[in-house]
Amino acid sequence: MKLFLLFLTLLFAFSGFTQQYSFTNYTVDDGLAQSQINEIIQDEWGYLWIGTESGLSKFNGLDFTNYSMGNGLPDNKVEKIFFDQDRIMWVGTPKGLARFDEDKFIPYFFKEPLRVNDIDQFQGKLFIATNTGLYVLNDDHFEQIPFKDDAENLYIRALQILDDNTLVCGTKTGIYSFDGANYTAFKDSSFLQYNISDLDMIRNELIFSTFGEGVWNYHLKKDSLYQYPLDFNRIRSMYVHDEVILCSTISGGVEITNERITYFTQENGLINERLICSYIDRENNYWLGTDGNGILKFLGKSITSFSVEDGLSSNIVMSISQYPDSTFVFGTYREGLNEIDFNKEYVFHLHQKNGLKDNSVWTTVVDKQGRCWVGTSKGVHCLEHGKLTENKVSKEINAKIRSIVIENNHYYFGGTSGIYRYDGTNVHFLEETKNMNINQLYVENGTLYVASRNGLFAMSTSNSVVQIDTIKIPETNINSVVVDDRKNLWIGTENGLYVKLPEHGVVPFDLDRSDFKSKTILGLIKSKDHNIWVSTMSGVYRISGNEQNLYDYRLFRYGTAEGLINLESNHNALYEDYSGNIWVGTSVGLARIDPSLDHILFDFKSPELHFTGIRLFMEGFDYDRFEVSYGTNKEVPNAITLPYNQNHLTFDFIGINLKNPESVLYEYRLVGAHDSWSPLSQAKYATYSDVAPGEYEFQVRATNKSFIWSEIKHIQITVLPPFWKTWWFTISLSLFGFLLILLIFQVRIKAIKQKQENEKLGYKNRLLFLEQQSLNASMNRHFIFNSLNSIQYFINSSDKLSANKYLSSFAKLIRKNLDSSTSNNFIVSLQEEIERIQLYLSLEKMRFQEKFDYEINVAADLDTEEIEIPSMILQPFVENSIIHGVLPLEDRMGKIHINIFKELGDVVFEVSDDGVGIDSTLQRKKDPMTGDHDSKGMEITNRRIELLRKLTGDHLMIIGPYQLNDTSGKPIGTKVIIKMGMNLNPDG
Repeated sequence: MKLFLLFLTLLFAFSGFTQQYSFTNYTVDDGLAQSQINEIIQDEWGYLWIGTESGLSKFNGLDFTNYSMGNGLPDNKVEKIFFDQDRIMWVGTPKGLARFDEDKFIPYFFKEPLRVNDIDQFQGKLFIATNTGLYVLNDDHFEQIPFKDDAENLYIRALQILDDNTLVCGTKTGIYSFDGANYTAFKDSSFLQYNISDLDMIRNELIFSTFGEGVWNYHLKKDSLYQYPLDFNRIRSMYVHDEVILCSTISGGVEITNERITYFTQENGLINERLICSYIDRENNYWLGTDGNGILKFLGKSITSFSVEDGLSSNIVMSISQYPDSTFVFGTYREGLNEIDFNKEYVFHLHQKNGLKDNSVWTTVVDKQGRCWVGTSKGVHCLEHGKLTENKVSKEINAKIRSIVIENNHYYFGGTSGIYRYDGTNVHFLEETKNMNINQLYVENGTLYVASRNGLFAMSTSNSVVQIDTIKIPETNINSVVVDDRKNLWIGTENGLYVKLPEHGVVPFDLDRSDFKSKTILGLIKSKDHNIWVSTMSGVYRISGNEQNLYDYRLFRYGTAEGLINLESNHNALYEDYSGNIWVGTSVGLARIDPSLDHILFDFKSPELHFTGIRLFMEGFDYDRFEVSYGTNKEVPNAITLPYNQNHLTFDFIGINLKNPESVLYEYRLVGAHDSWSPLSQAKYATYSDVAPGEYEFQVRATNKSFIWSEIKHIQITVLPPFWKTWWFTISLSLFGFLLILLIFQVRIKAIKQKQENEKLGYKNRLLFLEQQSLNASMNRHFIFNSLNSIQYFINSSDKLSANKYLSSFAKLIRKNLDSSTSNNFIVSLQEEIERIQLYLSLEKMRFQEKFDYEINVAADLDTEEIEIPSMILQPFVENSIIHGVLPLEDRMGKIHINIFKELGDVVFEVSDDGVGIDSTLQRKKDPMTGDHDSKGMEITNRRIELLRKLTGDHLMIIGPYQLNDTSGKPIGTKVIIKMGMNLNPDG
């Protein structure tokens, strides 16, 4: 019975085996306006615009922005989207067109509803193809262009402008040319037999699709017509890009290239075969618009997938190997073994019910004899030519086997119980490995590497004696190992990928620092082209290294965006077939990677970067409130000037990369504040708070997963200082401060001057009083009484001559004193003062009967007429010399010397006598009976000089009186020195 079941299984052929392409589906759940798609087109910024039955959607690869009648559309049903020569977008609806201008729609309404099939710009005007003919937009209204004079109209579905400036119309009844006024049959009437659905151009070739007769190519110069051999002939629409024609039909999609024709149907992954439109963007992504399932992005032909729907017994494939005849062997989890011949579309299943020890198959290996060795949870099988054969291995090994390797006709079986070795005759269990829980065995150049949950070990396969060496690495749970061409040992663990270098020890190798799942390494292989392939919990990686430098490498990641059916790989389910394709077993199916198409898969364009807005304090605002300027992006200013208190800035931007939008990373900086670039981030905004006044430039750039950078976009930002920090305010404030200080200074000066004037006036009054006192002192009653007594004496002595002489001198002195009292501030010339002192000395000499002599010496360089001095300044000192110096002499006649000379710009007066000296005078003053009066002249003169010093600021000085002594210390007289300026007038 078992043999019969096995025979039936081996003969089982699965006739519907196909490969599955991968598509990404976007629906209303993702934000799309509606699920019935009429049009797809891309603008200059990289956005996709999708016209639906109920609104217009704008797509940046991640998010949708929707527009409707509330935004200005004439109708929510969007039938056509067109960009004119100025890159202005026009949206066609049944009720009219809408022009999109700076995020606003400006509507132009039809007189009655029309079906908009196509829009084109011809002779500077917009022409609209409808079911009832051709219309043109003149200014703000539409005019119909009749087909014939009898008003018969054409059912026009498509428009195309040829190189000869002819507008070609594709209609329900053929192709017509239109020159701006008249219709004619295109070329000849043979083109009037086709029911045209769409028109496009490839160089000199007019491509037209039809309802019922497929797609045609008409070469304009060669005048040749060619029909593409298609299985689908009822074409709804098409899109032509470079050498590719992408068609949409009710039965699926068709890709026409020079090499082949490819169909996209439900059998190979298309979720909805009813396609309405298609588009190829600037990154060569295919976009398909469906009738009810939104839009589909075709992820390319590099990765295809297989599942139970394609004949596998289970979606969880745990092992992969291949026979020499290209038949594959797939071990599954709990669903047995599958053998598949892709060329013959043949598949058969092997289960426990037909002889398999266990349905969970962990490893399969094909040896040189074409035998497939199968490791299961309960032992090992050998499969020869589609039959299970029994041998010592299958009989003696009943443990769970996860890995099998072959080296020099020696077979090694590793599992939960350790390692078994089979030499073709006998099976030996290696006791040294009994405590090892083995994940994978790998053999290279006579060394068997053991990756286990207990660590990494190595042993020689050439020695009969088993010697196991431990390879020390930071982790203990090892899943997989492989050796590259440079003898580096790559080690996959539960916590990262490591590389053991022959001379530099073990180093970590980061696949993706931002994704912790990439650290779980599940499989490692070395491909024929010397690349290292890594399967993880986060997709598959290809490491293309530099033979000279380990860290000079390129890293390629295969994820769901590239078409991988699932990111989570199964343990060691990683295999390279004879054709160089990489097979990966995942948790939801089997994936095949064709590395020869990597140049297409990883042909990333740089992200199309632009600003989407500026925010203040995280809120949008009207840019025109401030001083702004715009560049090519009319929606966001490229320069803005803000007041000091509007300085919490957020810049919004987007780098559109429709091929892999999740991989776009950004870095930015605010030049003038932070000149270094920020770390790479997926954040599409940057915020700066409390920006100080100044000039700045915000810069941002974006990169894709291949690190192809966009150009740097920038916005000039000026934050004005507060008015109290502006230059004009500073100058004004400085000027105001200066004027205020000047005013205060002037007021202060005025007050000081007033005070000085008051003081000066007080000084003058006091000086005047002192001058009066000085005058009184010089004409005191004693002097006058004594002078009159002297005159009386001379008269009584009948000495008329002396009496007349004395009286004459006395009268002159009195007159001079009286004259000085009338002079300005008692200031007189030096000459007058000398004459006065001579008169005084002569009178005193006569009065005291020649008891002293005097001598007045005036320096010749003194202009006594020009020099002005206070009047009667010398008299008190001369009087002092007479009274207290020379008169007390008893044994001789004294002498008074007056010297007047110039010294350093000052007038110097020296009054000296050869009298008794100061000490004797002071002694005599103690006797109250000595002297005839108490003279106040010296005190008054000192006070006068002090006041004059304050009034004039001159360094007026009195030195003395002081006593003159001889060498033995005996007094020989008295001396006083007076120094003053040449002009001491207090009034200047």
